[in-house]
Amino acid sequence: MLTIAAASIEKGDMTSAVKALDEAAAEAEQIEHEEERIRALIDVGNSFSAAERNDRAIETLDKAREFAERLDNVHRDGFLGQTSVGLLRAGSIELADRILDAVGDKTELASALLGFSREYWRKDEREEAMDALEEANAILRSQADKETRDSRARFALLGNIAVQFAGYEQGERAIDLASDIEDEGRSMNALAQIANILTFQKNEELARTALAAIPEDAERAVALIRMSDTLALAGEKDKAAGVLEEAFALAEEVPQLASRASAYAETARRFAQLDHGERSNDAFDKSLEVVAAINDESTKVAALAELSGVAAELERTETDGDREWLKKIVMQSLQQNF
Repeated sequence: MLTIAAASIEKGDMTSAVKALDEAAAEAEQIEHEEERIRALIDVGNSFSAAERNDRAIETLDKAREFAERLDNVHRDGFLGQTSVGLLRAGSIELADRILDAVGDKTELASALLGFSREYWRKDEREEAMDALEEANAILRSQADKETRDSRARFALLGNIAVQFAGYEQGERAIDLASDIEDEGRSMNALAQIANILTFQKNEELARTALAAIPEDAERAVALIRMSDTLALAGEKDKAAGVLEEAFALAEEVPQLASRASAYAETARRFAQLDHGERSNDAFDKSLEVVAAINDESTKVAALAELSGVAAELERTETDGDREWLKKIVMQSLQQNF
């Protein structure tokens, strides 16, 4: 019923959508498993908002809230936070705030506030959006280790908050927050997204600052490839090719062979898309050369599979050089297994 409603909403047929959602709501209430029932009701409530029936959205989300408040497990606060955001979307600000006050877990509270911020921004209420985002960041960073149930979720949310600041054209703040994330992987991922957003916003200088803050060559190469994609989509193909040349040069510095091979493979794909056939061939050749140097069999197989996909996409004709490298790889495999 939710799928049918979504299709009707996409076509602008709100009458059919509401009819399907009424059936979905009735079915959702009959679900025996409590968490699944609440999750389904939240989905139905949000779909009512999309179908322009905020009255039914509020009614359905309030039922989800009732069931969520009865829970006595780790899912309670998450469901309450999601319900609160849905109610804000439906226009029931007072009820949304009241439910938010009942959320005790700081990660879930910050996640809901991030949702609030996005809803305010969508409604062009920029000041409220920034206030909610700042509050989400402050609450999450005040969370002590003993209060943290899932550190990975906390780090991921810190990254999302930092990236959202970039989306609100607060690039410097975004870079500072992303750089301060204690988990290096999450920090680099956020910085890469921020560099890409700033590239889209044509803030080249600040995008370079975000890029420079990424400590690992492999992650910086991936960020450059994404930035190239963004420039190409904006029609700036010369700039895209220039950034791709940087990624190609940086790939040589990547110590992990699998990551280096992948970086070369992706630059080969992008060079071809930019009609730089010769550079695409150069990158493909480098990727195959690196794959041959990988010792671990499973890692080598995965790298070859990725390169095979690139070759098929580029409709690459096998060269003498390709055959030589593949022959070498096969011989290595035989020597290792016999």
